[in-house]
Amino acid sequence: MNNPPKPGCFAATPEVTRFLLDAVARYQYVITSYDPSGAPLGIFIDGGIPKTMVISGCGRNSVQWQIEPQSEHTPHLIPNETYNVLRQGSLNQDGSIAYQGRNYQIRARWVGAHSVAEAIVV
Repeated sequence: MNNPPKPGCFAATPEVTRFLLDAVARYQYVITSYDPSGAPLGIFIDGGIPKTMVISGCGRNSVQWQIEPQSEHTPHLIPNETYNVLRQGSLNQDGSIAYQGRNYQIRARWVGAHSVAEAIVV
């Protein structure tokens, strides 16, 4: 069973790196469940290996999103819209992601019983 997120870490806006965007561009997206409104939530697949987004660096100066196979970190499911932002967006100098004329940050939040990495317009 995964450890629950640390409250301060979950509330942070983790950094998105160029490495993360480059990796997501190669991954497939697979729906694993749905949020209470019926919107799809999923994970990444890389060569048949399931991968999820996690927050790393809690308690340090740099909190980042990372992609990992199952780990002790709390996995965050990905809404389809967030997958599109990550896969097709460009990293801005301020760490936000430019996609279709808007800038986004990826934030962690609870949706029903799921922790989710969601693209939020900034």
